[in-house]
Amino acid sequence: MIFCSLFREKKIIGNAITPFMLERVKELTGGSSLEANIALVKNNARLGAEVAVALSNLQHKEKNRMRRSAL
Repeated sequence: MIFCSLFREKKIIGNAITPFMLERVKELTGGSSLEANIALVKNNARLGAEVAVALSNLQHKEKNRMRRSAL
């Protein structure tokens, strides 16, 4: 991988790798990767919320079904 030799050269290890990579990619793309990453975070948050709502709806339906069958 392109970054591996750069990590060794600059002695970047552990959890310092991700911030370094993101900054380097941002530099190489003239900042466009930052916009893409922000859009990705927003989309992931939206999708996570949709999944949470769907799961909650399923749980409520199951509770209601079990209540009705107990009668």
